[in-house]
Amino acid sequence: MSPVRDSKYRSLPHRRPYHIAVFFTVLHYLCVVAFLSILGVFASRPSEAMLRPVLGMLVLCLATWFVAFLRRRKVRCPLCKGTPLLDSRAVAHPAARRWKPLNYGNTAVLGVLFTHRFRCMYCGTSFDLLKSAGSRR
Repeated sequence: MSPVRDSKYRSLPHRRPYHIAVFFTVLHYLCVVAFLSILGVFASRPSEAMLRPVLGMLVLCLATWFVAFLRRRKVRCPLCKGTPLLDSRAVAHPAARRWKPLNYGNTAVLGVLFTHRFRCMYCGTSFDLLKSAGSRR
């Protein structure tokens, strides 16, 4: 039995793009952590043999960033048609929330990852990825 979800959250008609975008964004975050780790090892014991893995991780970080960027740009809010997982220079809605020091897009990605909920930074509407489309209260 699933827990009772709050009725103030709206359902999403298409959840798959959100899950794919969050997957590639988290993959990019993990590649950045691996790159920083291997860069720390290279800085502590520099050798020519370590240069190739450092450059390989740098290329992998750039590739995962590009794929994650494209996937996050493809996700649209069903109401305002904005890109809630990708931060822009547009003025945020007063009801939009963010976790400092992160921007609104990264806050939405982490919200989808951990709570399956997010709030669109453009229209201020809250969405729940676990709420079925037919459930109206």
